[in-house]
Formats: sequence, structure tokens, C-alpha cells
Amino acid sequence: MTATNTSKTAIANLALYYLGKSRINDIDTPTDESSRVMNQIFDSTRIIVLRLNDWNFAKAKLTLAENTIAPINGWSKSFSLPSDFVKACQVNDSTAYAYEIVGDNLYANEGVVILDYIKDEQDPNKYDALFLETFAAKLAHTASFRLLRGSLSKINALEEMFNRFLRQARNVGSQEENDDDQYYEGSWVRAARYGESI
Repeated sequence: MTATNTSKTAIANLALYYLGKSRINDIDTPTDESSRVMNQIFDSTRIIVLRLNDWNFAKAKLTLAENTIAPINGWSKSFSLPSDFVKACQVNDSTAYAYEIVGDNLYANEGVVILDYIKDEQDPNKYDALFLETFAAKLAHTASFRLLRGSLSKINALEEMFNRFLRQARNVGSQEENDDDQYYEGSWVRAARYGESI
């Protein structure tokens, strides 16, 4: 799926658009409540959304290094997970391969472990359009408990919007297993193409 030129601040502003709040100038130098809330929740929310789907742009593959930590729970081998690990997709090219992840280690019975995983991609310019909208919707819903105090109906609507975007992403992702040219044009892409405001 096509990546979209963007920034952390632009993603936060899309979330604030969903919230009906004013734009901020820079998420990394917060000056008001909206920018402070976005700054506080941005990184943790990114990891949450990355864990919820096998996002193609965030997929990585790595042969793990065996470590000296004693195996647990009956496993015979222990391997160190990569520092950018978010979630496992498959091991040794199989979703049926037996393994266990505890903390920063993967335990298995094979001497070689090749891990397909979702990494913590922090470069917004590598995000695809569906991830951007899903991420922004999750940011909006999380921030709503601080920025929309007492507006339960709006908070619930934001949660449903996030769930809808996530369902769309999962549907498109399953199609992309066989077709990398699938394309989703959300509000982010429309803004870039037609000059719409976010």
C-alpha cells in the first residue's frame, strides 16, 4: 500500500480534527492541553495499533540470535527478540511453529529461528493511509477522555470509528496477501490530493 508523506504533528492534528478541536503547531513542544495530551499518548497508542493488525509497511524478517538465558517451560533454546519487536507474525515461515515469547526472549526447540514480525515503525512517512486513519482515530478516542469530558456519545462514536477503520484495514490486508496493488483512499490521501483540510 502506498506510503503517505506526513509527520507526528499532522497525525495528531487529524486526531484533533476527529475530536472537533483546534490544530496544534508542534506535538513535540506542547503549549496547551491538546498538544500535551497528544504528546503523552502518541507513542503508546502507536504500539497498540501496530499490535492489532499485521500491517504490511511494518513487517520485518530476522534470524534471531541464540542467547545465554536458560530456557523455561520445557523449551530447549532461548533467543533474543529484536529491539523494535512489537508482535510475532510467524516463525520459520510457519504459523504452526511452536514457540513462546516471555519478556524480551523467544523460546523454542529449534536451533535456528527466523522470525517474521511487526516492528515499531516510528517514521510517519512509511505509514500507509489506512494505518494513518486508524492510528489517528485511536488517538482521538484515547484523548477524548481528557479533551471531551462528559461527552459520552461522542466518545462512543470515536470508538466505533476506530473499530470501523481497523476492520477495513484487516480486510484490505487480507486481500494484499495476494495483491500488493490494493489501494485505499481515505481522508488523509484525499487531503493530499485535493488540498482538503485535516
